[in-house]
Amino acid sequence: FDKIVGGLHPGKVIELCGPSSVGKSELCWCIVRDCLKSKKTVIIISSKKIFIEDHGIDKMCLGTSLQIKYTFCVYKLIDLLKAVDKLSSSLIVIDCIQSLIQSTLSSDNFQGQTLMGIIKTLLGKLSDKSSILYTNGLVSIGEKNVWSCPW
Repeated sequence: FDKIVGGLHPGKVIELCGPSSVGKSELCWCIVRDCLKSKKTVIIISSKKIFIEDHGIDKMCLGTSLQIKYTFCVYKLIDLLKAVDKLSSSLIVIDCIQSLIQSTLSSDNFQGQTLMGIIKTLLGKLSDKSSILYTNGLVSIGEKNVWSCPW
């Protein structure tokens, strides 16, 4: 992974995209485990219930070097990203971002694109002091690329 993306360090926003069940989340967990072993702090924002024991992570990490935040709404994601900006973390992982934005993209108005722009701006700001890693299973609608973008 380090050879492909040049490692994780502030200034990096990395998107893991692909179809459902190809291992995007599991790769995130491997990276989280490595960060925790290196005594780095990690914040995970997830739209799925997480059982950290299933990923080989000690519960003693919770609240100290590992924080998990849940959201099931794109607006709450935006609020969490604003709140996370006040915390110190080496890595911020957002798992399953497409489940939060998919419903807003299917409407005829520009609300979904506006929300994506807000999220992109917040991620860019957070990347000034943390590495950002997010998973995306929604890469396109029809022939149009809707989320994956260069940073």
